[in-house]
Amino acid sequence: AEVIAAYEEDYCAGRPALTRKNHGKGQAYYIACETEGDFLRTFYEKLSRSLGIEGEFTGLLPHGVAVSRRDGEENLWFLQNFNRAQTPVKLPFAAKSVPEGELLEEGVVLAPYECLILKRA
Repeated sequence: AEVIAAYEEDYCAGRPALTRKNHGKGQAYYIACETEGDFLRTFYEKLSRSLGIEGEFTGLLPHGVAVSRRDGEENLWFLQNFNRAQTPVKLPFAAKSVPEGELLEEGVVLAPYECLILKRA
């Protein structure tokens, strides 16, 4: 495996902290360290972009909020808040809530554990 990052201090100094191994048509990454959420967000955003995997919400979702898209005659986005508190979410496009039809131009505040279905406005 290729060493991407190594420990710099203590008893692990010089040992791999992040590795990558090519396998077939893909790659496997191994994170051998404790990380902060900011590291993981940045790592996965850069990895996704380098592989051409980017969605409308890439980099916009706060902790505890997930989105999934269902393609069809009209694409739908399902925003799910897994937090115990209200959570604001920035929207990458003007949207309408389904089935209510409420116009949401810049963002929305999701209630605790709320699931909101959106379509492009």
